[in-house]
Amino acid sequence: MKLRKIKKLRKYFIFFMMYGVVGWLYEVFLEVVVYKWGFSNRGVLFGPYLPIYGFGALVFIILFYADCIRSLYVRIHAQQHCRCLFLYVLL
Repeated sequence: MKLRKIKKLRKYFIFFMMYGVVGWLYEVFLEVVVYKWGFSNRGVLFGPYLPIYGFGALVFIILFYADCIRSLYVRIHAQQHCRCLFLYVLL
C-alpha cells in the first residue's frame, strides 16, 4: 500500500516536471520565434521549468484521469456484454 502511494507520488512529480518544462519551451518558442522579442529565461530560479504549467497539468490529470479510466472500463465491459448477448441470440 505504501509502495503504491510512493509510485503514484513519483508519477505525479514526473508529470509536474515534464509539463513544467513543456510550458517553458512553449513560452520561449512564442517569445523567440513568434513575437521575435529575443530570448529571456522565463523559468524559476535556474531551471528551465515553469511551475504554473506543472500545477495546471496536475490539477487536470487528478480531476479527469479517473473519469477517463472509469469510462473506458465501462465501455469495454459494455462491448463484452453486447457480444455475449449477440451470441446468445444467435445460438
